[in-house]
Amino acid sequence: EQTGISSRGHYDAWMLMEAVVGKLRGGCA
Repeated sequence: EQTGISSRGHYDAWMLMEAVVGKLRGGCA
């Protein structure tokens, strides 16, 4: 845990990206 805010921001961004990528891929998980 570096600062918290940055980590949280990155986590949120990753979650959104993962969701978008998953939808684009057609839920190939």
